[in-house]
Amino acid sequence: MMKQLMHSWRQPHDAADAEEARRRSRETTLDTVGWALFFIWLGASWLAGLQFGYVLLGIGIVTLGLQGARYLLHVRLEAFWVLVGCGFFVAGYWELWNVGIPLAPIVLIIAGISLLVSTFRNRHGKN
Repeated sequence: MMKQLMHSWRQPHDAADAEEARRRSRETTLDTVGWALFFIWLGASWLAGLQFGYVLLGIGIVTLGLQGARYLLHVRLEAFWVLVGCGFFVAGYWELWNVGIPLAPIVLIIAGISLLVSTFRNRHGKN
């Protein structure tokens, strides 16, 4: 009786486990498709001799498109990859428009400012 009570709270194949398995399967499939599209785009753009800006734009589109698919399929969005995709997208346009200001120092300054803001926001919120 005691063994039955100890294990009755969780069924081995309940609906939550099945849904979690489906979600993990979708996540794995999306990750694989994303990497496949990345390599296909990289190889095709290399063969076509595209400008570097177009290569970066394509990588940004693939990355953001994958995160959009994750959202539509109710799979956890990955904020890091959204930022990376936006970064590639911006870098591609930056390269194509021949902006006179280098992008890397601006990205470093923005990263530093955001670290400071998040640090002080977290400290202020804890007090």
